Amino acid sequence: MQQDTPNTATTTVGIFSVPHERMQTHTSSAFVVSCIDPRFADAIWEFMKKQHPYHFDAPVNTPGGAKALAEDTVKRQEIYNDLTVAIALHSVEYLYVFVHSQCGGYNIPDRSQEQQQQIADLYQVRNSIKTHPQDQVRNLTVRAFIADGHDDSIQQTNASKTRQWDNILIKQVY
Repeated sequence: MQQDTPNTATTTVGIFSVPHERMQTHTSSAFVVSCIDPRFADAIWEFMKKQHPYHFDAPVNTPGGAKALAEDTVKRQEIYNDLTVAIALHSVEYLYVFVHSQCGGYNIPDRSQEQQQQIADLYQVRNSIKTHPQDQVRNLTVRAFIADGHDDSIQQTNASKTRQWDNILIKQVY
């Protein structure tokens, strides 16, 4: 039986040390940041499966989605740390950022004002990525989207107590 030797080639990312052979077996072309709101999760998941079939990281879900990356907060730094690890370990080349209508993370009752702020935040995310101090982050292709739903498109089925979210429109901002 062959034993691992101390000379096994590894890559260290943060506190993680990963064998090179493991790094070669798992790639993911896209990293996803979206909101925690479950009304839009299925639509975003299905959209991403069409964009990058089975080759995207599980979404980072945080209240407001792009809002967390647009504001200079500890949460933004945590997401950047996760993104840096994903780039190093999974060869991520794309960052997909989502916001959605009627978002409690934004808490702006007027849809027009909410969308205006969300679009501003999405552009702030792109600008912060393109000026990031690390080359591998700056070199990402950033894509931004608004998932738009309306109250009348949200249906609850009484029999199963599960929700169906129909008519969610995902619009690309850039």
